[in-house]
Amino acid sequence: MIELNPKDPDAYGQLAYINSKMGDYDLAIENCNKAIELGDDDEYSYGNRGNAYLIKGKYDFAIADFDKAISKGPSSFSENGKGELYYIRGEFDLAVKQFDKTLKIKKSSYPYLNKILICKETNKEADIKEIAEAAEKYLKQEIEKNKEESSNYSFLAEINCEAGIKLDESLQMAEKAVELEANGNNYYALGLCRYKKGDVKKAIECLKKAIKLKHMNTWFLYRLGCYYKESGNKIKAKEIWMEGLKINPVHRLIKAELEKLK
Repeated sequence: MIELNPKDPDAYGQLAYINSKMGDYDLAIENCNKAIELGDDDEYSYGNRGNAYLIKGKYDFAIADFDKAISKGPSSFSENGKGELYYIRGEFDLAVKQFDKTLKIKKSSYPYLNKILICKETNKEADIKEIAEAAEKYLKQEIEKNKEESSNYSFLAEINCEAGIKLDESLQMAEKAVELEANGNNYYALGLCRYKKGDVKKAIECLKKAIKLKHMNTWFLYRLGCYYKESGNKIKAKEIWMEGLKINPVHRLIKAELEKLK
């Protein structure tokens, strides 16, 4: 049970962040509202609320909050959030511009990863190698700075897997990440590596662990459904994707997969 000062906006902001991590996006929005009402008029609460709206598919509310956060000052989190919003809506040119803008503010893993995903969807395979090399350079520098930070290993594994390169090394990276910290993101990366190496059964096991640890994450549910479909279990795939639509009823990728099943 978390006790907080009912008049402290920062406490509600921190609680909203925890709510999002736990998959309770409605409560995250509610606590962001309280933080803002109490005077937390900075980038943090607007960005967090925008992210929760994004996950729930309320894109107009999300972009309004991201823009409000950005108006308070440079915000790589909210700039990246706008990029992810454009990507999930299929507005790829706007998404790429947004991710490039994010990287100019502050280098991070998400823009590199999302740019690779866009290249795969738009048949721009020739650009993937350059993006993956830039991401690897950045992440290996981060690993040198802090060898105990698990996310750098898992992101590098995920990016290389999406790029279709260095699969053996990526698997080792993902295993290292899980060894350092058995969290949802790291199990997701390990599952992706297993899938790319052809072990769909182990990929499913990893994604189930990821979802259990990070609760209902629409991207995890989308990918788990894809793995079940690959295994031949289309009924289970549909069940998983329907769970995803309960969170985000307009999720472009999940809806496209369900349409294929028809």
